[in-house]
Amino acid sequence: PWLAWLLSGTLQVFLLQMILGGFLLTVGGLLVYHSYLVATAQTTWEHLSRWRIEYMRHFPREVFPFSVGLLENVRRFFLEPSTAVNPRDWTFTWGPGEPVPFNLFENKWWSCC
Repeated sequence: PWLAWLLSGTLQVFLLQMILGGFLLTVGGLLVYHSYLVATAQTTWEHLSRWRIEYMRHFPREVFPFSVGLLENVRRFFLEPSTAVNPRDWTFTWGPGEPVPFNLFENKWWSCC
């Protein structure tokens, strides 16, 4: 019976489903992660190496200094042309000493990433 099952193609279909499932999980995970980055107006480098970046060090972990809200972040990402801005011209949406704004992803009840 084992040889008949192997020759019937069931094993090949099962292996193909496992490979495609792994591919979809990987691509789906990347989609979710990069959607989070767009929603919070971060780059991968800013998210993964925040403590090493000079201009990000003084911000608390739950503050995204370039974020202007979920909908505006998404609009800017998809609809505005990318422009290189001199770091001296950056405008942060939060400054040291100001109250930390509520953040859906990082707050005192739960934390994402």
